[in-house]
Amino acid sequence: MGEEMAQGFVEDFIPPLRWWPTKKFSRFLSIVYEFNDFIGEQFQKHKESFDPNNIEDLTDNILLAHEQARQEDSMAEKFTYDHARHIVIDVFGAGVDTSRHTLDWLFLVLVAYPEVQKKMQEEIDRVVGT
Repeated sequence: MGEEMAQGFVEDFIPPLRWWPTKKFSRFLSIVYEFNDFIGEQFQKHKESFDPNNIEDLTDNILLAHEQARQEDSMAEKFTYDHARHIVIDVFGAGVDTSRHTLDWLFLVLVAYPEVQKKMQEEIDRVVGT
């Protein structure tokens, strides 16, 4: 699906076509909805078990920020649970994709330049040990 996304969608250039999406765009939307549903379920679980005295991960930190915003009247309407959930979706969606592409390029460079790979391995061995 990554390669198909990289090529773009005709619906991006002609937005009215979103009313009659291509199979490729429909598959993409299906994946996006499935991902959002999964993150939403995980977010709901975190919300139900949230303990401000036991912050364990990024989602708990976002929920803590939401609680703090609720305590400030001026921020209560600007930072809803929906906003918090979307922050989690953005972080995981963007973070995973960015990391994957970075690793793809790293391995490409290491394969194309074995001398760089050798230098990296030597430094890892020197710093971390064998």
